Amino acid sequence: MAEPASRRQADDFRLMVITPVQDLPREKALVRDLFAAGLPCLHLRKPGKDIQALSEYLSYFNAAERARIRVHHTRPDLLQLGIAGLHVPYSAIGRSGYANASLSTSIHHWKEYNRLGPNLAYVLISPVYDSLSKPGYRQNKEVWNLPPRPLVPIVALGGIHSRNILPLLLKGFSGAALLGAIWQQPEKSVQVFEEIKKRITIYEK
Repeated sequence: MAEPASRRQADDFRLMVITPVQDLPREKALVRDLFAAGLPCLHLRKPGKDIQALSEYLSYFNAAERARIRVHHTRPDLLQLGIAGLHVPYSAIGRSGYANASLSTSIHHWKEYNRLGPNLAYVLISPVYDSLSKPGYRQNKEVWNLPPRPLVPIVALGGIHSRNILPLLLKGFSGAALLGAIWQQPEKSVQVFEEIKKRITIYEK
C-alpha cells in the first residue's frame, strides 16, 4: 500500500489547477487571484494557441508567477520564459531537447506508468471520478490501484471537488489537479479553491 496520509504533511499533497481550453473573461486575473490564495502550480493548457499566443498569455504574469506555471506543449524554447516546466504527451517522453527540463505527462493506465523513468516531476492520471468538465467521461476505477512504492509522484485528475478530495489523500496520491470544479463558475474560482485547500488542511491537523 502507498504511505498512509496520516504520515504525511498537508504540504506534501499538492493542489494544481488546469486552465480551461477556451479563454474566459478575466481568466488571467482570476489565475493571479488563485496564486495569491496559495495555488502552487497552474497547468496552462491551451491547445488552440500557438507559441506567440502562449507567450502573450504568460507575459501577463510576473517572474514569480510564471515560475508556478507548467505549459502543455512540446517546444523547449518556452522554458526560456521562466516557467516551471512542460507537460508533454506520453509519446514525447524520451525525446531529445529536454535536457535539465522539468517534465510531466498524463496517463490513463498503470502499464503506461510502469514504462516511465524516474526523471519526471510527476504524472497526471485520470479519471479518478466522473469528469465535471467532460460529460460522459466516466471514472476509471483501475487508477485507484496505486503502486506500493511509486518512483514518480502521482497526481489525480478528474471530477475532483471539496467533497471527494479526502479519499485521494488517504489513498496516497501525491496531489490533485482541479479543472471543472474551479471553472464551472469562474466568479467563484478562488472561493472553491480555498474550500478544497481548507479540507486538506483541516484533515491533516
